[in-house]
Amino acid sequence: MRSLKIVSLVCIVAIHYSLFGVSALGNEATCYVDAERHCVVMPVEQPLSQKAVKLQLKLGYRYQVLAKGAAYSSPGEANPMLGVVLFYSSNQEEDGYATRYSVLRPGEELEFQTPEVGSCSDADVFLSAFFVDESAEHKNHGGYELSLIGRSSSRLLVGSGTAFVVDSRGYLLSNYHVIDGGSEREVLFAGRPSINASVVATDKESDLALLRVNPNDVALTPLKIASTKLNPGSNIGAFGFPLGATTGRRLKITTGVISALPDASTDGMYLLDCMVNPGNSGGPLCNKQGQVVGIITAKSEDTEDTDSYGMARPGSDMIQFLKDNLPDFGGTAIATTGEASEWDAVYETISPSVVMVQNWR
Repeated sequence: MRSLKIVSLVCIVAIHYSLFGVSALGNEATCYVDAERHCVVMPVEQPLSQKAVKLQLKLGYRYQVLAKGAAYSSPGEANPMLGVVLFYSSNQEEDGYATRYSVLRPGEELEFQTPEVGSCSDADVFLSAFFVDESAEHKNHGGYELSLIGRSSSRLLVGSGTAFVVDSRGYLLSNYHVIDGGSEREVLFAGRPSINASVVATDKESDLALLRVNPNDVALTPLKIASTKLNPGSNIGAFGFPLGATTGRRLKITTGVISALPDASTDGMYLLDCMVNPGNSGGPLCNKQGQVVGIITAKSEDTEDTDSYGMARPGSDMIQFLKDNLPDFGGTAIATTGEASEWDAVYETISPSVVMVQNWR
């Protein structure tokens, strides 16, 4: 019999950059790469009735824009101004696009950086250029040339996952593979800017990591971890941020039951029949009393013929790790007893304590 293949659930950010991180969206035939000047050239020409030219940009890039324009033949005639607008969609903006607007004249430059990878979609980031001065005497102006040089930002998002509060002194628990391979970690609490997190302790074998944030930055309510073993058929809910920021910053939930108990074939993890995806790693697996009974860690490999199981390390493993690495840890639940709630009530209770983790390099 084939052994079970296990796949970790960190949301990996695949980065494939075109030359200079630019592609044409409008007036495509007029936009070209100038290999000698090492830039993308974007003509903005008269007549003024032409639509604005657009270029799609890449996330995580720093751009330098230079405006070149033909001078007017009439003495004393001023060159018209060129409006340059960076549009980008923001997951934090309910009303659509945020913008950055600048005005350029011939020979002037501007620099700007697009949002970081993972903050929104590449398809929602573009540069638009158009004439600001539409007075009649400028109708014979030959137009402008915008040259763009794009360079990748030094900080790139390696991946993202989930963590949850285990101690009001600033401690959060996640998976080791969520924070592996990066040099900076940020956590995103609902309705707040991201805050930095440090790595306090890790255990690669059990795939656990203890993080810490400044407790003065945000109010922290720890979740209780239950060590009681579950049974096949026990109701559970998986909480986390599948697919990272691409599905928004709101906490997601899927529900199901325990399919099988931990054994050697599952590397000591529960099998779950609820859906989990990359980005769920490090999220709490909860019972209907709102207690954490496991930490979502992986899924079995799916194929064309099979669906995958979610996999979670049991509460007893988490408790032992926290006792070994967190002084005076007291976040355990006595038992999985108490009044059960509906899943919407459980969601409301635990959601303030579950965060997205972004791993930067």
